[in-house]
Amino acid sequence: MKYEVEMLFAVDIDRTVAIDRSAYATFISQSLHLSFSPEVLSSIGSFWEFCQLPEVIAYRSASLNNESCFQEAYIQAKTSLEVLAGLHPISGAANGVYTLMQYGKVAYYTSRDLTMQDTTHAWFAQHNFPPEREIVSCKNFYVKYMASYANTKATNEPVILIDDNASKLISAWPRTVEKWPILAEYPLRLTLVAFGVPLNTLPLHTVPFPVLTLPSWESEHIQALLMQILEEKMSF
Repeated sequence: MKYEVEMLFAVDIDRTVAIDRSAYATFISQSLHLSFSPEVLSSIGSFWEFCQLPEVIAYRSASLNNESCFQEAYIQAKTSLEVLAGLHPISGAANGVYTLMQYGKVAYYTSRDLTMQDTTHAWFAQHNFPPEREIVSCKNFYVKYMASYANTKATNEPVILIDDNASKLISAWPRTVEKWPILAEYPLRLTLVAFGVPLNTLPLHTVPFPVLTLPSWESEHIQALLMQILEEKMSF
């Protein structure tokens, strides 16, 4: 059942609903001509795990040039459509987004640029996410605040920003409101949700808006979050 106050859930993508297992490892291995078998690459569970392989450590430590090449390959991987297509959905994320849609609108606010949108939409369809949600490209955390504010200013609706990079968003807030003073009113209807991040690790006292946590996309975590949000937004 729809809540009587419309809300926008502005959901991040990378490491919030999509996660890398071996896509980065495969891309970098191929770019640097590292001799890993497909079986080894497919068994890797994360980029961090790839970086801990003895062969990768040996390559990077062999010379400054090797380390520079590794870093360059990583940067290229971040904008590779092949890598984006090879990401995995975080457990429960698709159902979680469907649940959020029962309480408000959902759009994706992401650092991915416009050239990645077709691949991103295809990935969402492949992994059974709700079809054709809006994707808003934000080149940095400052723009993520401004874009979500501007896109809801006419309706004055509450905005729930769900992001794994909550610490960086918190750090960016003072500079953001300095850059765009109009955002001084935004905390009245903004809630930041730290995905997968314990609240006790965040400097909550440095921002004037509520900061909540969503440990995972499991149903009980989503329901607990929604209860908190609905209690906070009763005044709208």
